[in-house]
Amino acid sequence: VTVTCSSADQLLHIVDDSVDIVVMDPPYYDNVMYAELSDFFYVWLKRTAGHVFPELFTRALTDKENEAVASPAKFQDQTGSQRLAARDYQERMAAIFAECKRVLRPEGVLTLMFTHKATGAWDALTTGLMEAGFTITASWPINTEAEGSLHIKDKSAANSTIFLVCR
Repeated sequence: VTVTCSSADQLLHIVDDSVDIVVMDPPYYDNVMYAELSDFFYVWLKRTAGHVFPELFTRALTDKENEAVASPAKFQDQTGSQRLAARDYQERMAAIFAECKRVLRPEGVLTLMFTHKATGAWDALTTGLMEAGFTITASWPINTEAEGSLHIKDKSAANSTIFLVCR
């Protein structure tokens, strides 16, 4: 087993057509700003694991500029920040999916799980998949949230994750 840390859109350490399957839980569009959330853990990991892997902790905080999320804050001084954020997410995901396609064997499979209520999020994700050359060949909804969960109770929140199989 080899563990690496790199951007998903530049898997330069993996040769073409060498991977059987990619299983991915991609960023959920605009639901979670992962880099902001990760800052809390990053500063503590830097004080511990940073002594063992200093090359992984060179920044003061996590990289928010290159994060694959639909964040209007990245475009706050521009007209149409929501539209620009959606396009940015789609382009970043298409680049990630293109890199997955490059490393997958011709008979390889990409499986991903995605949860979102907004059609725009699904459009951005699936457009990115198609632009990278994938075809969605199967999908399965999996109920992943307990009905009594406090973060979705009495809200119109999604209570299932859709698994997509792409070739």
